[in-house]
Amino acid sequence: MRLAGTLMGALACMALALPAAAQDKPADPQEADAVCLAFTALLAGQSDEKLQAAGTMGTLYYIGKLKARDPDIDLTATMRGSVEALKTGNREMIAKRCGMEFQQVGDELRQAGAALKSED
Repeated sequence: MRLAGTLMGALACMALALPAAAQDKPADPQEADAVCLAFTALLAGQSDEKLQAAGTMGTLYYIGKLKARDPDIDLTATMRGSVEALKTGNREMIAKRCGMEFQQVGDELRQAGAALKSED
């Protein structure tokens, strides 16, 4: 659990280090999550091991969200469109938005882990 928290924090810390800005979030939740998927997949391809791990975890998280809404989603087409959004969008705002969500989920996971541990 500690390793997961550390890795999730890597993405969140990177995003929180960015200057505050208006949220660059598409109106469609599926599209917003697809952009986060592309962003985390980009991180998973970095040479820094912490960014790779955080990116991999984020990629799995966002694939889960996308598949939960649409089990038949075409991930290739989704990724293709999202990569274009990363090229033309404000990467700093995308990183901040996705990182904040990922940090919130990580916090919830840590809280759940702590609650379960205290029940032992």
